[in-house]
Amino acid sequence: MSAQPWFDLVGPDLTTLQQLGGLHIRDEVLTPDGRLDIPRIKPIARLGNYDYTMFERTFEMRISEAHDALAGGLERHGSR
Repeated sequence: MSAQPWFDLVGPDLTTLQQLGGLHIRDEVLTPDGRLDIPRIKPIARLGNYDYTMFERTFEMRISEAHDALAGGLERHGSR
């Protein structure tokens, strides 16, 4: 049996799902309303292959005609 690259064994599309067990956040990287200050922490995200990106600013995009559950986005407390 010869060695094969891992991508030949799993196919061209691979999805990995992980569950976060815990997270520690310093108070100084939170905004006054308790959200992460993204421009301050400048997180890095992998796009795929060898490509990465850095987040330097954020913006909100709300759906004006959405009902409360949808307008809240991923927040569990409805609209803000």
